[in-house]
Amino acid sequence: MLAAKVSLEPVHTQLIAKIPFDSQYKYMAIHFQLADEEIVMVTGAPDVLFALCQQQQTARGVEPFVRSYWEAEMARFASQGLRMVAAATKPANVGQKTLDHSDLQDGLVFLGIAGMMDPPRPEAVDAIHTCQNAGSA
Repeated sequence: MLAAKVSLEPVHTQLIAKIPFDSQYKYMAIHFQLADEEIVMVTGAPDVLFALCQQQQTARGVEPFVRSYWEAEMARFASQGLRMVAAATKPANVGQKTLDHSDLQDGLVFLGIAGMMDPPRPEAVDAIHTCQNAGSA
């Protein structure tokens, strides 16, 4: 959805391996082939990806990760009521056919965060209303 919003052209990729999202780890990862390059892409909770990345991608290239900058950006998005998801990447080991959590422990480059509107579920709205009216009868 994010790629469509910024008008990126679709490209053909081939999935090689993945780690599905798991609430214990708070991220998901895929190893895929894009043209003649194999890449690992990780998306998940910003604080988790902060801990996994030592570098960040900038307009000037790859530089050391600046956690304070990203924490300030998260606070800015959060003040707008947005939920954040972070992304990081690294080159994959060519020929590797599996992907494991240990493969994400080094070499990840932080790409950024995206803010998303996450409206409450209808049942949450009803529960809040019930709580607000509790004891008023």
